[in-house]
Amino acid sequence: MNRTIDYIIILIIITLSSCAKPIEVFQLDSNARPITLKLFADSTFVEAVEEVADSDTYSGTWSGDLSEGSTFITIATRKGYQILTLTPIQEYRIENGKAKRVEKDLNSSDLPEIKPGNSFIEFPIPILDSIFQHFGTSGAVAYSPSKNFYNPTDSGIFVFYTLFDKHKLNKSKYSFEEQHIGTLTTHTYFKPKYGWSDKDKDQTFILLELDGRPIKIGKSIQIGMTLHELKSELGQPIYQVDSSFVFLGKNKVIGKFNFKNGLLESLTYGRFTLIDEIFTVDSLERKAIIEQKLKSKK
Repeated sequence: MNRTIDYIIILIIITLSSCAKPIEVFQLDSNARPITLKLFADSTFVEAVEEVADSDTYSGTWSGDLSEGSTFITIATRKGYQILTLTPIQEYRIENGKAKRVEKDLNSSDLPEIKPGNSFIEFPIPILDSIFQHFGTSGAVAYSPSKNFYNPTDSGIFVFYTLFDKHKLNKSKYSFEEQHIGTLTTHTYFKPKYGWSDKDKDQTFILLELDGRPIKIGKSIQIGMTLHELKSELGQPIYQVDSSFVFLGKNKVIGKFNFKNGLLESLTYGRFTLIDEIFTVDSLERKAIIEQKLKSKK
């Protein structure tokens, strides 16, 4: 009941703010979708990425000077209708009438999904030989997804392998859904005599989608693990959506991990084409870029 009341109050506040006319509107520099920052006379602000859901809109308070050469700060207290318990701070400087982000960490505490000073580490690349023992069928990708996926040579083909739990395979007491555990995508070259094979040594890991054991990534990443165990290997996530956590590696590996009842239920883990600035852009822009990649992986 209290949570419902909180949502109603937040909705009223946001609605009232949306009716007010901002005293300043800035279009922030972005390599992806445009970001609009609106400042209101009551010292509130709204920052939103265009064409992205309201749940990704940040709001809160601002203070400072809006004259040329001066600086102001924003303190985010809400993300959509959710109240933030941690309050990330961003500083801006007015240059030629535009708001430019000051790249330094002003956050009062660590909020992985928005902290601009987040450090990135190399993520493990799955060992293909350990995965191939679980494949049952394979096929070439009918189109070239090289614009979305990492492509080591700008040639060759992308191949997918359907993965099964070999301990359950061909046992009547298990349904197909129980036997099937995921899909692997690799990059390889078409061989005129036989097409391709899991024995080919020229294959490069591209994408792994899992919803079952026993395949493991790195030292310990596998279905059924806890979030704490996942963080011990990959560090902090860059953002969270409900019970899903998204991680970004220094080697441009994206991992999306979906949890249920405290345990990892499914994952998407792969190498995507990302701009070099992905590690330095603000959190809203980074999230928009990564979400677009994850949506267009099919």
